[in-house]
Amino acid sequence: MKIETKPILTRFPLVLLEEIHKFQVGNAIANRSSAICELIRLGLPGPKTTLLKFEDSSSDSQKIPMRIPTSLLAQIDQYQEKNHITTRKNSIIELVRAGLTNTQI
Repeated sequence: MKIETKPILTRFPLVLLEEIHKFQVGNAIANRSSAICELIRLGLPGPKTTLLKFEDSSSDSQKIPMRIPTSLLAQIDQYQEKNHITTRKNSIIELVRAGLTNTQI
């Protein structure tokens, strides 16, 4: 069964892209989009989730094209609304950072 996905383009700080790559390689994940989706899932609120506040202080960033399952996008949008985050991009980056934090606990 094919999972419905939606293409999105998000700008990530280069430092965060390095951490995503380490996570991807360390967990033998086939591609960057899948690694980002897994980190978002890990970052979504649940037991022992430490939420990080996002501050965009880095001008060094890169646009990343991804395909995200629509069911995961709905969870991201709910998270964005519940936490009063202004953009989906900021929600995604916050969740990826939280997911990386949760993998190091």
